[in-house]
Order: sequence, then C-alpha cells, then structure tokens
Amino acid sequence: MAKILMVTETIATYANVIVRRDLYDLGIELTITGRDGSVEWTGTASTSQLRRRFDELVGYLMRADIHPDGAVLSTGTCLVPPAPFTLEEGHTVRITVTGIGTLENPVVRGLAAMVSARDNGSSAAGDPL
Repeated sequence: MAKILMVTETIATYANVIVRRDLYDLGIELTITGRDGSVEWTGTASTSQLRRRFDELVGYLMRADIHPDGAVLSTGTCLVPPAPFTLEEGHTVRITVTGIGTLENPVVRGLAAMVSARDNGSSAAGDPL
C-alpha cells in the first residue's frame, strides 16, 4: 500500500509586489528540513527557467473554463530532490521567492493532521515589500 502524505497549503497574495518586478528574473529556493531541523535537501532555480511564458499559461487556463472568482495558477518550482528521496511526516518544506516572500509548511499524514497543521502553524512569511 502506498503512503499518502499530505502537505498543507497556505496561499498568500503578493499581487501588488509582483506587478512591480520582472516576473522572469525571480530567484527560487526550496529547502526541506527534517524533524531535528537539519537540512535534508536544498535547491535553487529562477523563473527565467520557465518553459512557457505566464501569458501563455493564463491563456490555457482561461480557454476552457470561466473563473468568475479568480484562479490560482501554480507553475511548480522545477526543484525536485533526486530518487529515492521522499517527503515524510515531520519534514518541513520552505519555498522562498526573492523579493516576494516565503511559504513554509509541515508535511503531515492524514486529513486530521492536515487540518490541525493548517489551524496551528502553517505560515506564509516574508516581507513582500
């Protein structure tokens, strides 16, 4: 039976900052720490590495559906730890986009733990200005 691990999500809006920056020159750092706080994996990338431009991605998003309340377009980070690494309960995933902010979430197992993590500590941190 495969493990099902759930990573809680926190969505933070920094739209006022994003429109003032070059969207294709933002540094991305992803760090995964273990239960003891030690770094188990880290990687860096840039939005300059995106294969498709944002306007093309938005075009596809809006082509087939209507989003009257808006939508979130997730492009991913292109940062993937090598095999056989896998996220496990107790890991913390931290993603920082230079000049935008940081998103940090614990890896938890099961719906109850996900709800608890969401209510008690997942965070979007960073100074958007």
